[in-house]
Amino acid sequence: MGSELNEKLRGRLDRQIGQALAIQALVPLITELLPSDLIELSGIFNWPYQANVYVCLLYIWLPVVNPLATIFMVRPYRRVVAAWIGGWMARRGAGSSESPQPTIPTLSFNSLYGHM
Repeated sequence: MGSELNEKLRGRLDRQIGQALAIQALVPLITELLPSDLIELSGIFNWPYQANVYVCLLYIWLPVVNPLATIFMVRPYRRVVAAWIGGWMARRGAGSSESPQPTIPTLSFNSLYGHM
């Protein structure tokens, strides 16, 4: 029974990680290839130079989107981040005058996956 649950869990995690890796592989196409193509096309079609400045802003999103893809696609990561944000919000709403320092929660296997 326990081995079967571990196999199901492993299969789920493998699918989630595979999806996150696929998204991470596609993100550079959007954040790097698209702006490069638009800059090239602006030279061909004589678009105004100022438009290239806004197109180049897409380059800065690669380091932001890649980790977010992993956090949103892989459930254990999502739970850890949700617990961290939830704990930080709870401490912040406690009414203390000083800004609380967020801490990284320590989560057990059972808190992430339930009791097996």
